[in-house]
Formats: sequence, structure tokens, C-alpha cells
Amino acid sequence: MKRLFFLIIIAITLLSSCTVLYRAVRYGSEDIDDHKIFPTYNFAENREKFHFVEASNELFDTLDVRWKYKDIEYHNLDSLLGNTSTRSFLVIRNDTILYERYFRGYKRDDISTVFSVSKSVTSLLVGIAIDEGFINDVKDPVVKYISELNTADPMFQKLTIEHLLDMRSGIDFDEDYSFNPFSEIARLYYGRNQLAQKKR
Repeated sequence: MKRLFFLIIIAITLLSSCTVLYRAVRYGSEDIDDHKIFPTYNFAENREKFHFVEASNELFDTLDVRWKYKDIEYHNLDSLLGNTSTRSFLVIRNDTILYERYFRGYKRDDISTVFSVSKSVTSLLVGIAIDEGFINDVKDPVVKYISELNTADPMFQKLTIEHLLDMRSGIDFDEDYSFNPFSEIARLYYGRNQLAQKKR
């Protein structure tokens, strides 16, 4: 019994000293609520933030369209989205919200991990940065703006902002999301130093 207890203590000590393995085992694979397990930053609220015009959802409420999902047919958008893993769904045209619904107990002011939505937001921000003169051109090499990459892989010298926006970095990386606490994606997701991750 003492030997088993001693082995358990050693296992816990080793596991807790290995950040990635410990976090992967403790938290499992990525989840939309992972913002609760990572460090966060408080930003001052922008008092001059943009507000969308809120239109009636009437168009989508009365729209009778046949949607098929997992061999079940739905006749409106609400019923379809309510039977998927969707948390929120918005349709925005110009400056107007045409449709806004929340599911699975989520509300408008809830915080959520957005994962790949970040790519679209980043593209928008790059466009604004070019428009405001902070970035010259998408053809610029990324090392011009991220100096840390100058001392990394020499291939980064050829990498442009456009390559990143098009998801064509050429970096050899296995983006396999099946649960494996030893995978590259687990090291990137749960590691403490993402910039230290190296290609294979």
C-alpha cells in the first residue's frame, strides 16, 4: 500500500512539472469555454465603440426554408441552429444586425473562445492597419513587423503577411485535433511559450 501511494505521489509530481501534459490531461481537448482556464487581460472599455443598428428578426422568423442536417429536415433557422452545437448566430449586412440568436444557454454578453474566427478578425485588422498606414503592404515580410522571427527559422525571411492571411505559411506542422497530450497541437495550445515551438 505504501509503495502504491509513493508511486502515485511521484506520478502527480512528474505530471504537474510537465505543463503541457498536466494541462492536457486536466482539461482535455480544446473547448469553447477555454477562456476560463487561460490567463486573461483587462482592457479599458472604448467609450466610442461602434454599435450596430438592430433590425427586426421578422424576415428570418417567417422564412420557411428546408434545412437538412444529420438526416433531419428543419423548416426554419431557429430549429436548425437549436439542434446543432451552435452557441450564437448573427447575420449582419452593412451596419445592421438582421438576425441574432443565442443557444445552449448563451447570451449576448457571454465570453467565448472564438478559435478560427480570429483569422477573419485578424484579416479585418490588417486591412485597417494598411488603411491607417501602420502596415505598408500585405507583400511585406512578417519579420519587418515581428522582429523576434529574425532569429528564428531563416524561412521566415521569405514569409509575407499575405502568406499568413491566405494560410500558406509553408510551416510543417501537424494540426491534428484528436486528443493526444503529446501532439504538436497540444504543445502549442497548452504550452507556456508558443513562440518556442519549432517545426519538425
